[in-house]
Amino acid sequence: MKKYRKSVAIVLAFVLLLGCLSGCGPGNEDPSTSTEPTGSKTDTSVIPDTVEGVYEMYGETDSLYLALAKFAVRDNLKNWWYGDTQTGYIHPTHGGEKLSSFASAPIWEGAMVLYGVYDLWVLTEEDEYKAYLTAQARYFKSIYMNYPTKLEDPAGRPGPASDDCAWASMLYLIFYEVTQDQWWIDRASNLCANTQARWYDEELGGMRYSDSNDAMSLYECGLTLSWFRLWEITEDQEYYDLALASYERLHTNCLHEDGIYYIEVNKDGPLGGGFHITEGGSSSSLFGNMAMATLAAKFYKVTNDQKYLDRVYAINDGIIKWYDLGGVLLNDRDAWTEGTYAAYYAGNVLCLPGTEKMQELLLGTADSIMTKARTEDGYYGGTWQGPAEGEGSRWWSGGSVPTQIMTSGSTVSMVTAAAILEAKLTDYTR
Repeated sequence: MKKYRKSVAIVLAFVLLLGCLSGCGPGNEDPSTSTEPTGSKTDTSVIPDTVEGVYEMYGETDSLYLALAKFAVRDNLKNWWYGDTQTGYIHPTHGGEKLSSFASAPIWEGAMVLYGVYDLWVLTEEDEYKAYLTAQARYFKSIYMNYPTKLEDPAGRPGPASDDCAWASMLYLIFYEVTQDQWWIDRASNLCANTQARWYDEELGGMRYSDSNDAMSLYECGLTLSWFRLWEITEDQEYYDLALASYERLHTNCLHEDGIYYIEVNKDGPLGGGFHITEGGSSSSLFGNMAMATLAAKFYKVTNDQKYLDRVYAINDGIIKWYDLGGVLLNDRDAWTEGTYAAYYAGNVLCLPGTEKMQELLLGTADSIMTKARTEDGYYGGTWQGPAEGEGSRWWSGGSVPTQIMTSGSTVSMVTAAAILEAKLTDYTR
């Protein structure tokens, strides 16, 4: 399998570099904003029943990672989808385990699986993936149509913290993309506004993480991306201003000298003692660094201001320094969410020249997940270098196990991100 990945990755890196030099590289006055895959793709309508079969069928093609992503998302849907694609929905869960109803189910947990479904719809435009997302949107709207504020309350179904609200708002914006229903724009906008109103702290100079936590958290970056997306959709300048203000305060307050970011700071500075990054405990977070690099790339495209591009490369250097675990990215901070922004990162940052090392790391991570971090029954662990289960996985030992919807969903998002990189998307968003 490794020989297939190595040959594909070398070719991919060369093609990506050529494409980006003409598309979204520094100094280009009209950066590409297309989200359409480019180049010829192998038909992936047939996906084998085993990971080994996928490598055997697609290992020498330009669609290997798309095929792997389809395989992994199929696993997640098999394990977590209830019913058909017209009336079905993601199983309600709490703490990653299945519940009988959504009465006490956080919205964000199921979103971790639905993000991967959306990635495949962006990549393929296949009706099957849109149908799943449309069905989930329809089901949620049937529950909350007469009680929309339940979808907008930071202390309620979306909450109870800023990151939970961010992931819920991103899901609402996905629902808008597949349905074009303004109702979902309103839910996302109101949730973001309510989250800011509840937790913005003038003394702190930013947003507190939650009612019980007085620190500013890098987890806010999901709200930043939602505000940016709302601006892209509506062209309302207020959303752009909110996104920029959020991004700049995170950059100013959370920046570490290596170009990446502390996960938490309060008015006295970074929390957690000396800076460290390890599996299952970290002063930073891979997902936060990917999100901040994505935001810098997006603001660069809008403004052509070199400072944003410089920040992108500084973050990449920091990730390579701290997160390269022998060719596989380290899942350091949160096995339930670490893959959340990988698709953004692949489709906004890794299209830039000079990112070949990071391209290799992402592809190597996807390969490792598929061959070392998947259980026999199709669940995905948080230790991307393997194993999926047992004492050899610090995440498994700590309680973040493959059979939780968030662990599997987050890890599979790294594989769909590799497919986005393979397809050479240059302006991914959700």
